[in-house]
Amino acid sequence: MDYSNQKNNYKNNLLKWILLYAAIGLVAYALIYYFFFSNGGGWRDNLQPTQNNTNEEMAPINDGQDLMSASQSLDATDINQIDNELNQNDDDAKSL
Repeated sequence: MDYSNQKNNYKNNLLKWILLYAAIGLVAYALIYYFFFSNGGGWRDNLQPTQNNTNEEMAPINDGQDLMSASQSLDATDINQIDNELNQNDDDAKSL
């Protein structure tokens, strides 16, 4: 086998591998784009988003109205009850 024939053989093999990797890359890119980025993509649940059709609206706040923070609206009994429930949760977690 002469040198020029062997050199052409290596070039052909290299070109085949490059084309094979390019084809695999294109297929992988197309699949990833189709499944994750396209709007009509394939793998999705057929769940429709829930629409909130209630007509509830928050009451507007008057400029002169005083607002209370959550900590100001709780009295001592509420705080003690919450504290006892948290302690009970801690005890339950420790028993596991």
